[in-house]
Amino acid sequence: MQTMLQIRRSLLILLILALINPSRLPAATEQRTALIIGNSAYSSGPLKNPVNDASDMAAMLKELGFTVTLKKDAKLQEMDEAIEAFGNSLKRGGVGLFYYAGHGVQVNGINYLLPIGARINKESDVKYQAVDANKILDEMASANNGLNIVMLDACRDNPFARSFRMAARGLAIVSSAPSGTFVSYSTSPGNVAMDGEGRNSPYTQAVLENIAKPGLSINNVFMNVRSKVKRETGQIPWELSSLEIDFYFVIQGSRVNILTNDPSYSTKSDLKTEVDELARQKALDAEREQLAAERRKFEAERTKVEAEVAAKAKARAEEIERDKAAQISKAKAEAITKPAEPEQKFTNSIGMTFVYIKPGTFMMGSPSDELGRDNDETQHQVTLTKGFYMQTTEVTQGQWQAVMGNNPSHFKNCGDDCPVESVSWDDVQEFIWRLNQKEGGSSNRLPTEAEWEYACRAGTNTRFSFGDSESQLSEYAWYDGGVFFGKAYPVARKQPNSWRPYDMHGNVKEWCQDWYGIYSKGNVTDPAGPSRGSDRVYRGGSWFDYAVDCRSANRDYFTPDFRSYNIGFRLSMTPLSEQVEQSVAIVQKPATVAAFKVKQGQIGFEPTTAAIAPPAAPAKETARDGRFIAYDNGIILDTRTNLMWAAKDNGSEITWWDAKSYCDNYSGGGYTDWRMPTHNELAGLYDEDKTYQSECRGFFSSTWDIHLTELIRLSCISVWTWETRGSEFAYFSFNTGKRYWNLQSFDINKLSLPVRSDK
Repeated sequence: MQTMLQIRRSLLILLILALINPSRLPAATEQRTALIIGNSAYSSGPLKNPVNDASDMAAMLKELGFTVTLKKDAKLQEMDEAIEAFGNSLKRGGVGLFYYAGHGVQVNGINYLLPIGARINKESDVKYQAVDANKILDEMASANNGLNIVMLDACRDNPFARSFRMAARGLAIVSSAPSGTFVSYSTSPGNVAMDGEGRNSPYTQAVLENIAKPGLSINNVFMNVRSKVKRETGQIPWELSSLEIDFYFVIQGSRVNILTNDPSYSTKSDLKTEVDELARQKALDAEREQLAAERRKFEAERTKVEAEVAAKAKARAEEIERDKAAQISKAKAEAITKPAEPEQKFTNSIGMTFVYIKPGTFMMGSPSDELGRDNDETQHQVTLTKGFYMQTTEVTQGQWQAVMGNNPSHFKNCGDDCPVESVSWDDVQEFIWRLNQKEGGSSNRLPTEAEWEYACRAGTNTRFSFGDSESQLSEYAWYDGGVFFGKAYPVARKQPNSWRPYDMHGNVKEWCQDWYGIYSKGNVTDPAGPSRGSDRVYRGGSWFDYAVDCRSANRDYFTPDFRSYNIGFRLSMTPLSEQVEQSVAIVQKPATVAAFKVKQGQIGFEPTTAAIAPPAAPAKETARDGRFIAYDNGIILDTRTNLMWAAKDNGSEITWWDAKSYCDNYSGGGYTDWRMPTHNELAGLYDEDKTYQSECRGFFSSTWDIHLTELIRLSCISVWTWETRGSEFAYFSFNTGKRYWNLQSFDINKLSLPVRSDK
């Protein structure tokens, strides 16, 4: 690091000399070579902008002196050949630039660029059907040219996420790059970039606007790009650089460019920027060293704790396994309680038909010898003590249009009777709320995962509701089956199961209410999934799936904001008699809440029984803002969700642990059961149409916009959620409306905003 600082100081001296007498340092020219690839015409759903982005980028780079090779909608062989030819064309001392727009995925931390025509059904297909992004860097390294630039506008949603287990959202940071390389991503690692509504993506549009500005170094170009894209979309472009010299696409007053070993083209402003940058880099280096030391200490402590927890978990697992075989054998030997053939059904005001499913007991999951099973399908006995209504079909595009006034489906030409798709779990919650208002306070909801499998099995213990053989599946489901159908189909065109629901084995997959979690190994009653989580469950097969993914026990999951062309939903409804019984139970029984615990360094939630404390005194209404009501005891009631919120945060940004403690000890309004909010609860408050200024200041010494009712006052823009993921904590920004993750070891500070459920 000291050597690098010495080199940079030497360059600064040369810059100063050049400013005094520019003629002392000669100009250097270089060969510029670029490979541009834009892929739009994907069979799983075309992208709007990549071909436009590639064409416009190619035209711009030609103007800037690059020899450009442009490939549009390239297949795998064409991409491989183009990359090899690109590597061969690079010259020592020259500049090589690679730009890609289209779908990209990361699997096990490796980035892949998806060609047109790739047939990917599982993660292991990716390395054979896609282009490893490291191949581009390898070609550049082999050429030993002077400078390499890589631009990846490839962080759009993974189109194959339905079956990927080890895939993550967006792209991964390149772990290493050849010396003299600059890599730019259209958004930060693990996040998804927008395709854009105009001719170009937001990222590419920003690059095109800045790349041709005279006198901007490559660092300043992409600093401007990051600022513009973040301001307009909330996504944050990311760079990785191993440059040892600076680079200008266009020098001041010229259309021909050089490497900055000719500093005569620098300006006094550039010099000051470089000095400031050196100081900032030195501070960052010191901070990184401190964080690295803290992380090493944290990892050592975590390893010790994990070993202790693993030993206890192993002992507990061995104890459970001793009883497992006996429990399952006994359950199979006994007569499984089955409801009689349901006969009650009704149709609501927009044509949704529901059939009544009586309570009963069944074996959920799959036996260890079932063909195609996954390891998250542990078989266990489930008893549902309450009946429920299940919609006989998936919600259709026409029904969605009747409630929401729009149609988000990818397959719009399919017609009103086709299932609505490309809707997230969060989108479905808004649909349900509007439908219940339209129906006069009905209790429409998503089915629990247990209810869904119970209705799908229709009294069977086989792979499918009709038996174990895949040969009959085409009579009951739209699925791949060796002939790729390529789209959704109108509902109820196949055979229903014996309890009358249609298409549960295949048309589109269906969201369930539950957070995803590991099944219990014992008998359970009325399960509703984990109380917290990061992914929601969706079940059933689809037009995109093979038969093995259409089994009754097959499980899938993704984040609540995920949308896909093959995911829709169907509704359930609790009968009125059951609603009354549940309401009485809530009044008569103490509440079971998820209490936060920290044991031996491990974070978790355990159920505990506690009475919900009543408020100290009746509260009086003081103000209203739409669905929000303010009371004189410092509480804001959200009438849509019945959640109570503190009227203001804790007053300053604090660590996640302190935020947790603040909520646990908060007693606003006389209540003692306050807690940290979930991401979805905070997202439900976010309103783009409402804005007030924060009291904290941002990076550029200006206040931030907060998109939230003014009845809830925040002293800055970001609030901690309760959610953790491995060694990361999550927080929600009321400026961008997005969730972000932060390593625990970084100990950054955010606000604490208590919430409680109004029972």
